Amino acid sequence: MEITKNRIHSKSIANQIYQGEILFENYNKNEVITTACTQMGYTVEKMTEGQTLLNNLKTEIDKKDQLYAEQIDTTAKLNQALKIANETYMKNLKIAKICFKNDFESKKLLELEGGRELVFANKIEQLRKFYTNIIKTDIIAKMNEIGVTIETITADKKTFDKVVELDSLQEQKKGEARNQTLNKDKVQEEYIEWIEQLRKCLKINLKDNPILDSVLIRY
Repeated sequence: MEITKNRIHSKSIANQIYQGEILFENYNKNEVITTACTQMGYTVEKMTEGQTLLNNLKTEIDKKDQLYAEQIDTTAKLNQALKIANETYMKNLKIAKICFKNDFESKKLLELEGGRELVFANKIEQLRKFYTNIIKTDIIAKMNEIGVTIETITADKKTFDKVVELDSLQEQKKGEARNQTLNKDKVQEEYIEWIEQLRKCLKINLKDNPILDSVLIRY
């Protein structure tokens, strides 16, 4: 009777999955394994239960991987959007510094003096204040004198709005990936408990049978 032999010796989840696939494959095609499982109470129904756990685990892992991939993609888009928003902001900042070089009140509102924030949350707040205050009637009127209109500022503000949108989306993706990892871990725990119990039973039932080494991975 043909059996499928294992060739991997590791306790990683990938190899826990591989262990299950080997066991289920041999259960279905090898009478010695089928009989040994049945004698230990692993009926067709119970083996189907284990196969379902294995399939569920694979599904949960795929979902987790997909969500982390989406998170990474969103982070890349956020970084690019932040770069564009910062460049646009710095352009408007330089113009504003020229326009309001002798206007203390406007300089304070637009935070024209001092360094630029480096921490993400602080940078976002600095940009938010700038775009909120620069469209105030008296300030935008002064900007109009050097050709900067409210339409121009509104268009430039969209680069900042994109950052806020992607930041929110990134937080959402992080939460989804984190929750999915918890879901995966729960299913993984159930599967490992099930497959480890079967392994122990087979070790007892096939203790002196050379077929044991062909179907069990040694950790």
